[in-house]
Amino acid sequence: EGDVAPRDVLAPRDQKFESSILTAQVQALTASRVESIHTAPDANIERQQVGRAQEILAYMDAVRHDDYTTLPERAEELAAIPGLGLPSSVVVEVLSLDEGAWQEVVTETTYVIAQVMRESIKEEELVDARRRASSFISRHLSPGQTEIVAELARNLIVPNSTYDARATEAEREKARSQVEPTMRIVKKGEVIIQKGHLVDALDLEALAALGLQKTNVSVASHCSYVIFAAFIVSLLG
Repeated sequence: EGDVAPRDVLAPRDQKFESSILTAQVQALTASRVESIHTAPDANIERQQVGRAQEILAYMDAVRHDDYTTLPERAEELAAIPGLGLPSSVVVEVLSLDEGAWQEVVTETTYVIAQVMRESIKEEELVDARRRASSFISRHLSPGQTEIVAELARNLIVPNSTYDARATEAEREKARSQVEPTMRIVKKGEVIIQKGHLVDALDLEALAALGLQKTNVSVASHCSYVIFAAFIVSLLG
């Protein structure tokens, strides 16, 4: 394989044979069309994120009621919560809400996170899932409350479904196994290898099927240069 044929090689007879190379190509194409399989939404991740939300909300509530710090100091503490990076507009809203409005935020935040994370969220779907969180927020909340809930939910919603390599490969193997063998037909006198043509694996496969290769080496092993040279010499006498 990979050598240039010094002369035409013709088929000495009609021959129909299964092409392992073309079959493998079809199998590979068929398998590539099988979509990746992901795990079902992990309820443990949902509970983990809801729990984290409750912890953060409890901390924010404590800051809101800290009578030993100034308002600017409370704002700094809220803005410094790890992993959130709350914008100043949200911080101001958190500190300005009355107790009843704040409790509505607490309840709504955990509800929204739980609702969104009950659906499958793949890594590549995270941005859309976070954007979708706004659709779960109650319309009864004020704009300020809505902003707080949306910001917290966006930061706490994470992927809950991972790529399942084993299941995906099993489906792809199933798809490969269902591919029918690809048959090749050559006619007597048909040019199998044209003079000056760079010999490839399909050429060698056809030669093997016609019995023109005096070797047992499998086409799949991509016959070495030495084997190819020997078979050309035998053809040329």
